[in-house]
Amino acid sequence: MNKIRNDLRTHTFFSAGGVSTLQENIEAARDRDIQLLAVTDPFSALVVDEDSAGAGFSENETTDWDAANEEAGDQEEAPISENLDGQEDVLIRESLGVKLLYGCEADIVSPEGYLFGIGLPGKEEYPGDIIFTPDFIVAGVSSRWKPMEISEAKATQMYINVIRDSKVLMLGNLCKTELSCDMDELLRVCKELHKPVEIDEQSFLYGDDAVRRIRSLLTKCAEENVMICADSGALSAAKVGQMPQLMAELNEIDFPNDLIMNADSDIFLRNYQKAGFTTINTSWGTY
Repeated sequence: MNKIRNDLRTHTFFSAGGVSTLQENIEAARDRDIQLLAVTDPFSALVVDEDSAGAGFSENETTDWDAANEEAGDQEEAPISENLDGQEDVLIRESLGVKLLYGCEADIVSPEGYLFGIGLPGKEEYPGDIIFTPDFIVAGVSSRWKPMEISEAKATQMYINVIRDSKVLMLGNLCKTELSCDMDELLRVCKELHKPVEIDEQSFLYGDDAVRRIRSLLTKCAEENVMICADSGALSAAKVGQMPQLMAELNEIDFPNDLIMNADSDIFLRNYQKAGFTTINTSWGTY
């Protein structure tokens, strides 16, 4: 299997357990020949005390998105570009030859598919003082939450509601939780929407049951031609682009390279657009 050239789930010190700066992650990505790096710090009760889509933040509170934007704004050479909606993009979009995207993780915290800090699926406005929207959302039930006591049918519908949200690119954490769903039906919808299932290296830390779920999910995706994203889930620069156990599983089942959405930038861009996401015009071209 070819090397995976994009890492679409990484974290900075704005995440619980994160220890690296964005610049440190960028340097690590450059050293490991990563073409495209996404920072996906979370909307999560593990990071902030209050749900901005619910009660809202006070004027004195700062979200992880505000802080990330402030850090980006402090960079003297941060390029300013326009996206296709004509909005100014003040984020750093390339550094040291590494292309950058800004996603986020959002915990699913209700059977209706409510995303912490975001709201219910289909809600288009972002709350609070956030001055830009993420390029995409990775949504999933946090493994640190007690599993929801809902039926398999209800859990399946919850995941489907979430993946149909135009802001959500992929479902994550499916192998970290014991929450049961109809995986065949869920994968059918993901395929229909051209959206991948995300699996990160960190999932292997959750024991033998998680590893079995990973193998089963990868096998089903290969059989049904469903896209995946294979990411590091890195909490430190040392882990950016590193996914040895996940790569071993992919090689073991001879997983098709063209079904790995982040295998390279061309595959990612093609499927990012198929999934309905707006391309971004930047100094390194249209993405």
